[in-house]
Amino acid sequence: MPYALQIKYFNSFWLKKVNGNVDLDPSNTSTGSSTVTTSVNATTSETVTDPAYYLPTWPSLPWATDLYRTNPNDNTIYQVPPIFPWGGRSGLTLTMSNWNALTAIGLGKGSELNTSPSQEVGRERNWFVEEARIDGGYNNTSVDFGVKAFFVEDNNNQEHRFSSLIHSGVYNSRTGINETNVFSTALPITRSLDPVNNSIQKLYASDTNLIVFQENKVSRGLIDKDIIYTAEGGSQTLPPGIVLGQITPYLGNYGISKNPESFGTFGNSRYFADVNRNAIMRLAENGLTEISKYGMIDFFRDELSNVNNGFVQRLYSMSLYQTVNYNSNISEISPSNKNISLGINIDLNELRPGMLLQINGQSLQDVYIASLRDMDGQSPSATVYLSRSVSGEEYGLTSGTYSAVNFIGFVKDKVLGVYDNRNNNYVLSIQKNQSQSGRRGVDSVVFKTLNFDETVKGWVSFFNYMPTDMLSLQNKFFTVKNGDLYRHYDETTSDNRGSFYGVKYPATVQFIFNDNPQISKNFQTINYEGNSGWEVTSILSDSSGQVRYSSNDPWFTTRDFTNAVYSYVEGAYTDTITGQTGYAGFVKKENKYYANLINNSTASPNEIIFGDSMSGIKGFFTTVTMSTDSVTNPGGEKQLFSAGSKYVVSSY
Repeated sequence: MPYALQIKYFNSFWLKKVNGNVDLDPSNTSTGSSTVTTSVNATTSETVTDPAYYLPTWPSLPWATDLYRTNPNDNTIYQVPPIFPWGGRSGLTLTMSNWNALTAIGLGKGSELNTSPSQEVGRERNWFVEEARIDGGYNNTSVDFGVKAFFVEDNNNQEHRFSSLIHSGVYNSRTGINETNVFSTALPITRSLDPVNNSIQKLYASDTNLIVFQENKVSRGLIDKDIIYTAEGGSQTLPPGIVLGQITPYLGNYGISKNPESFGTFGNSRYFADVNRNAIMRLAENGLTEISKYGMIDFFRDELSNVNNGFVQRLYSMSLYQTVNYNSNISEISPSNKNISLGINIDLNELRPGMLLQINGQSLQDVYIASLRDMDGQSPSATVYLSRSVSGEEYGLTSGTYSAVNFIGFVKDKVLGVYDNRNNNYVLSIQKNQSQSGRRGVDSVVFKTLNFDETVKGWVSFFNYMPTDMLSLQNKFFTVKNGDLYRHYDETTSDNRGSFYGVKYPATVQFIFNDNPQISKNFQTINYEGNSGWEVTSILSDSSGQVRYSSNDPWFTTRDFTNAVYSYVEGAYTDTITGQTGYAGFVKKENKYYANLINNSTASPNEIIFGDSMSGIKGFFTTVTMSTDSVTNPGGEKQLFSAGSKYVVSSY
């Protein structure tokens, strides 16, 4: 039925209906509930002999934020939503004591209508009266609903436009303008690229251009300007007024595939990997250049063709430091030193936050690794913290203990790249999850980390470290390994060369002696210029190719090789007869190190002279591998300037 409103003076009013929850039982008056309210009560935990109903003096929203108020009587802080009987937030329980406290601070009561639930007045009242003029003043501005803005969207379903760009409104910290949450459909705020080139993987702002990397294409777009073409065929740059201008692709069908982590930049050069084409690219002022062709085309073809850009589920079976009863609640786990998975040892460093716990073959969606501690340390300091405590009884394990638990993670091959500002190299780390029995992502990760030098236009070194991430800051180069930050080329620590993540590795150089390549030679000695501490780990001659002496014999190849040559310090010994110091490896003469080559080849069919019966090794060329030793100033500087060999022409 309509309500009759008595207007006592000149002002006008709005009659508004407030939406509320009417699911409560109107006959339930013992708790003091309003018959049209949500769960906002006058009291619930104390008996009320005379419950009251209140009409709000101002409207609000059911989803209004919580309010915090302090009771002046005892300085107690209360957290409550706006209190009114219709449209209030559910879940609020008020006792008589805090109701009185809220009343004291002016939050509880509005316009009291009645104090007895038996009275009809105040029941079923979900209408609200509001003055229509601001402040209720004479001839003040009248408030109305105004123009209703709307936009007809024919298709309001979510879309994933993987090859399009969109930008928000402007943000200016100096003037306080922040429209980063404004996406006006009335403005040209989108730019679409050719979807044939697949998704956009990376954006990079270069001065007034935006470089867009798709999986199969690299393009550049204008920022805050656009270009129009005149009737004569020339171009003219328009003044600012458009955020994203014309987008023009670079020549060449190259993209960044699904490996934006391979991007590195320095100066005017951008480096990235195109796994789809087995190529490493450089983008500079002269366009795109395939730098993987600089002497490494076969290497990158073999390595990048096996990179898997899809996520693969991986099961980590982790032995516990101590067994745990099924009926025990556990919130943290102490693993043993190794994580055993299909009989293969996997470092605990491969565990990551977010991996799900698996108990009794069940993957627990709400129990996962929250954090890790001391994964490089020894048990029991290594600790895995779970997102919540859990027991085996929850998942069907009633009695006994478990000595291992499983974690489930998802791994993906990575092609990680960055520009090393300290050494002026582009560093690339190809990290692939090995497979066992045809299943990827079960065993450990294999990697190849190497760098490209612009000054020699070639790939110069391989490294023994596998980083989680890499970055350059000013003239310093850093890598991240399992959450720890490491600085490379740190000269503040002495004798630290060849040390990565606490492990020392020898430096290794491999080269070929191939003077007069058309002549077969006997290589008799080896010498080098540089510091002491270098040893020869292997010298191999060229292969004879596949041969056999009869149709019943297997195919085989033959090649000569020598004994290892010790370094100057490593090969030093004292003669038991003369008491003089002798050298079983390199000997120093006139600040140059040299050694004889002792053949250690095995006998081949029909071969008469072989092994140490002959001097040196025979072949058209030899492949030499030299490494730093572990006894001469470990971690210190060891330079190698040149190497040579004395040979004689073979008599055939």
